[in-house]
Amino acid sequence: MSDQRRATGEAGEAYVAGRLEREGYRILERNWRIRGGEIDIVALDDDELVFVEVRVRRGQIGDAEGSVNSRKLATLLRAGQRYVDA
Repeated sequence: MSDQRRATGEAGEAYVAGRLEREGYRILERNWRIRGGEIDIVALDDDELVFVEVRVRRGQIGDAEGSVNSRKLATLLRAGQRYVDA
């Protein structure tokens, strides 16, 4: 991954984490990693555990949700389950 792409991703994650905090979420983890996966942000919304995948799309029009394919979704679900089990 290029330095520019990494910096863009980090800026996007910082923006989202700040926005979540302003909306009352408590950030528990950022860039929580397991073998084969990562959760960008783990947060609490009252008593609800929330896993956040941050997608930064430069120069593209469309929703971020559409950029998460079935493989990425499976990885996120597996990582979320591992987080809960830990």
